[in-house]
Amino acid sequence: KGVNKPIAQTASKTRVNVMGAIELTSMNVVSWRPDYVNSETTVEFFDQLKAAYPIAPSIHVILDQSGYHRSQLVREQALKKNIVLHYLPPY
Repeated sequence: KGVNKPIAQTASKTRVNVMGAIELTSMNVVSWRPDYVNSETTVEFFDQLKAAYPIAPSIHVILDQSGYHRSQLVREQALKKNIVLHYLPPY
């Protein structure tokens, strides 16, 4: 009680999904809180990145090893949008 929480919480909400990117020279942040994360929402986030940086020759994105990040859809759409994917090593 008496604490101002920056993110609204409920007893039934156990997960908060956040997709984000930082442009390193200006530290500009692009972020999105989708209801769930899958291949389609990952591609939607790529669209948001391209809209934020329309003249960038390429955008480098670092992803974990989730199946939806390694899906054919994500890889194909990244290639079409000149997004270079880098994957974190497995645990």
